[in-house]
Amino acid sequence: MIEVKALVGVILSLMRPISDNLNIWDVETEEERTERVTSISTNIISVSSSNEDIVMLVGVAWHESGFRRYVDLGHCNHRPKTCDQGKATSIWQIHEPNKKKFEFYRTSRIAAAEHALHRIQGSIGECSRVTPIRGLWMSQYASGHCTKSIIGSGASQELLKYMDQVRYKIGVVKD
Repeated sequence: MIEVKALVGVILSLMRPISDNLNIWDVETEEERTERVTSISTNIISVSSSNEDIVMLVGVAWHESGFRRYVDLGHCNHRPKTCDQGKATSIWQIHEPNKKKFEFYRTSRIAAAEHALHRIQGSIGECSRVTPIRGLWMSQYASGHCTKSIIGSGASQELLKYMDQVRYKIGVVKD
């Protein structure tokens, strides 16, 4: 499996430059960012059993949050119109109606990563049985249900595109 240091490099290369972070909730030094991304990478690797799991978690987090500091630290409520109007939490933008679980995912990145990986794998598994169209396989993660129509499946296609870009950066060959 990919090493933490290599994954840190991949994630840092996907993030917006620090100079683009003009709001108070995203301000961090290069050292702080590297330390935070090292923690994210360690958490992702710790819940993954393969490089493909890592690809999925990194791809979805990149698409959903861009690894933004304020999202990672659980400060979505400080930014209006972010994190699906406050209905989602963590860098994987988990929607959880149970308030205790929502708070758990907001404060525990490892728990959020485990939950996100389970949902990603579930979406791909379930939706690939519903349709052979790969672009729809993340529709359950994106919208809560599998769809058979390419119309309205933009989020699913985007998630898979981000995963493919991460797969390329990491050098993972998809079966």
